[in-house]
Amino acid sequence: MGQQEPGQGRMEDGHEHLARTPILVLANKQDLADAMGVEELSGALGLHSIRNHDWHIQACCALTGAGLNEALAWIYARTRPGGQQGAAQA
Repeated sequence: MGQQEPGQGRMEDGHEHLARTPILVLANKQDLADAMGVEELSGALGLHSIRNHDWHIQACCALTGAGLNEALAWIYARTRPGGQQGAAQA
């Protein structure tokens, strides 16, 4: 059996309720000089190929809390009733 590409076959596995679920990626450890940047990480994860989900990648540092409020605000805006589900990627 061949390998599936990431994201393929998901709806066939009974996860239809996740079809429009927003995806938030936290790019942690941004306080480190050798941390992968947001653009590099989004490329490595293939995020730009995701078309059926609203997604966002947020640079952050768990030690200082930098970027965490922005990440939580983004996901809250898309998951609250009447939120921005289906809004463009940021």
